Amino acid sequence: MHKEWSCTVQRARLRRGFSLVELMVVLAITGLLAAIALPAYQGHMRKSRRVDAQGSLQRIQLEQTRWRTQHDAYTTSLSDLGLTTNLSAQSYYQLSITQASNDGFVAVATALGDQAQDGECAWMQLRLTNTATVTLSSGGAAQNDAARCWKQ
Repeated sequence: MHKEWSCTVQRARLRRGFSLVELMVVLAITGLLAAIALPAYQGHMRKSRRVDAQGSLQRIQLEQTRWRTQHDAYTTSLSDLGLTTNLSAQSYYQLSITQASNDGFVAVATALGDQAQDGECAWMQLRLTNTATVTLSSGGAAQNDAARCWKQ
């Protein structure tokens, strides 16, 4: 009789489901894992979006080279280069040409929205000088910064 009663109690417990305490423990563990994983995920997403700025700045470089073959100097106007908007291809960056002369130009991509949280890489720059020297940089520094923010 003791075995029958034990089996009946176990079957009744299985049919009841989970207790509130068990559900709260599962939710707490899930929340903790999400709190750890979300910042890392967002960091990787921001890092992958840098390619949007890189590609857009390189497109400006290509279009500037085409422009320069037909004109005496580089241009500061994106529309002169055939670009219809000042946003990067995926709209994570705002593009501008801050300087232009007959031997070079400076193109800048400034992060927008969530991408602006990218810290040191929220501002990326491509500088062409002497019609042949390209300097890639980011943040407030104008020195070459290919290792930190630019993928080669």
